[in-house]
Order: sequence, then structure tokens, then C-alpha cells
Amino acid sequence: MKQISDFLLRITNVWTLLAATLIFAVFIAVILPQQSAASAEYSEGVGSVDTSFFYTPDDVYEIAESYGEAGRHAYITARLTFDVVWPLAYTFFFGTLISFVFKRAFLLDSRWQLANLVPVLGLLFDYGENVNISIIMAAFPLRLDWLAWLTAIFTMLKWTFVNASFAVPFIGFGVLIVKRLRRG
Repeated sequence: MKQISDFLLRITNVWTLLAATLIFAVFIAVILPQQSAASAEYSEGVGSVDTSFFYTPDDVYEIAESYGEAGRHAYITARLTFDVVWPLAYTFFFGTLISFVFKRAFLLDSRWQLANLVPVLGLLFDYGENVNISIIMAAFPLRLDWLAWLTAIFTMLKWTFVNASFAVPFIGFGVLIVKRLRRG
């Protein structure tokens, strides 16, 4: 993991941050609304487990049943296409943002530099969630409750790390403000 952190620190500069911000903004403004509209068609207003913070196996199978066969297939396709690229986009954005701020707030050999791994952990749990929920949808109506519980744990961890990715840069901003105030 340290190698990933070092890589992010090495590639991060104002241009990488601008590129990551642009990619993130395009996803937020264009791609996510399109994906949301597409999922509304097969989910028929039921929603998706991966947007919840917590759910049970019964919730998963209720949603899987309501999707129908075509909806489950569309859901799996979305998890294995769009939901492979989107985590890369948000990880690139938050990883470079945290690296950019923390390179200025802390010494380069500080353990604080490892904070740029927070979005990477979100990505890993997001991928685990996607693989597991795809297996569950493909195996439906067979119940794999143990896998549904594991998926629920991955989802909680994903959201914990993704939400923390929004907060972590503010630690660096706070340190930078204090440093500037001390300098006068």
C-alpha cells in the first residue's frame, strides 16, 4: 500500500489535480445522471443496495426479485462496466487532492502522507461489493446469505472510506491555515 501512496504523491501536481477534477466533474454532471436514469428503468423505483449504507440479505433478495431477470442482467452489466470506471475516477480525484494538500501540509516522510490511501480503500471495498452483488444477482434465486452479509460489510466499509475521502483534505487545509497564521 505504501507503494500506491508513494505513486500518488509522485504523480500529483497542479496538472494531475486539474485533470482528476475535470474527470470527476464530468462523472458527477454527465455520467452519473445517465447511469441513474438507466438504473431507474430496471429498478422500477426500488433502488439499489449499493447506494444504502446498511442492508440485510432479505433486502438484497427482495430487490433482486423485483428487478426481474432482465433487470438483474442490466444491474450486473452496470456493475462490471460503469462501476469499474467510476471508482477509478473518484479514487483518482480524492487521491490526488489529498496528496496535493498533504504534500504542502506535512513533511514528505510523515505518516500523514498515507492518508491518500483512504480513497484507495474505498475503491477496493467498492470492487469487492460489485463482484459479490454480481454473483448474488447471477445466482438468483439461489440464496447466498453469507455472501450477502459479506457484501453488506463491504458496502459499509466502502461508504465509510468514500465519505472519509471528502473529509480528509480538510485536515490538510486546517494544518495549512494554522501554518500560515503562525508565519504571520
